[in-house]
Amino acid sequence: MFPTGCDGWHLGLNRTDNKKLTAAELYKSRLQIRHEDFNIVFKGKKLTQQYAVDQWAKVEAGCLDWDKNAQDHSALHNVARISGD
Repeated sequence: MFPTGCDGWHLGLNRTDNKKLTAAELYKSRLQIRHEDFNIVFKGKKLTQQYAVDQWAKVEAGCLDWDKNAQDHSALHNVARISGD
């Protein structure tokens, strides 16, 4: 779908203002309709649907992982606080 082999989202990817770029922001940008620019994503027909679903699943999985890790960290913090460490 991307003949130039563009990279997808990865950790450490930054926006132009040097803030971290989230996967959701990157894929929102790629799926945005721009009438003056050619967008290969919208020429893919069924591949466009698969691409959108795959990227949504990637973003949701990242959110779930973050929630899980945040809960683990919070639980460890509470145990340390209770035990006085």
